[in-house]
Amino acid sequence: MMALLWHGFPAWQMENDRLRVVVVPALGAKIAELLDKPAGYAWLAGPTHPVRERHYGDAFVAHDLAGWDEMFPTINACPSPHAPDVMLPDHGEVWALPWEQVPAAGDALVLRVRGRALPYTLTRTLALHEDGLRLTYHLENTGGQPLPYLWAAHPLFRVAQSCTVELPAGVPQVINAAAHPRLGPPDTPLAWSAALATVGPPQRRDYRKVYLPPAQPLTGACVREDATGARLCLSWDGRDVPYLGIWMDEGTYTRESTVALEPATGYYDSLSLAIQHRRVAVVPAGGSAQWWLALRLLPGGAV
Repeated sequence: MMALLWHGFPAWQMENDRLRVVVVPALGAKIAELLDKPAGYAWLAGPTHPVRERHYGDAFVAHDLAGWDEMFPTINACPSPHAPDVMLPDHGEVWALPWEQVPAAGDALVLRVRGRALPYTLTRTLALHEDGLRLTYHLENTGGQPLPYLWAAHPLFRVAQSCTVELPAGVPQVINAAAHPRLGPPDTPLAWSAALATVGPPQRRDYRKVYLPPAQPLTGACVREDATGARLCLSWDGRDVPYLGIWMDEGTYTRESTVALEPATGYYDSLSLAIQHRRVAVVPAGGSAQWWLALRLLPGGAV
């Protein structure tokens, strides 16, 4: 690993023959860069707004809207399950908190953060592999009662011209999760089609957020860069991470079009809503939970 600065913030760079990855501990352990070195292609979006210090409770969209952030223990702001008069912040707590580095053997980068509104410690281990990287998460409930939680990955993959979200065969429909003038209110079923799966240029000024039906868990999904056919694929264990959200932004919030594959432990976006749906992960008092997420880069035409 090599130390460097990313927009003035101390960061770590990890690198092998295929990948260069930059991580910024002070900015919520953000993965700020993910470069496919042979292709010369940067998969993560660059900052839309100036990069600045984050403060607990900040609005997510008021910050840089770049790279890969961690959402925990909610995405939408909502009341704490332990104290209804305490609000969990927009996009959760951990994206706006500095993470501390934990000594680790080998070349892995281990970062840890402690909760504020809820009693927990979340640790993420990032390790490079030949054609990708693996993120391993360890959650400890440091409190005296069960802890429901909603974790979701939030990687903003950039769209050079257009890209396509690829789901496994046999996915007939998805569920709308954000009110939209054309797609309807949340919970509206939508046919999974080429038009819905394709993300175009930012001039469209459009967006959509969908979830896979909760009764149809997946263990992977890909983004294909249409001009070259290069693909980025995420995979996970569906027993620990049973839900998948997909955010597509064609210039509504970000400077360039982006798509986010968001594997999640709750359905959907609000921890309160996930608890209401009884589709939420829970770690017992004093207990722990683990899950992982793997990223693989494939050249055009690869399977």
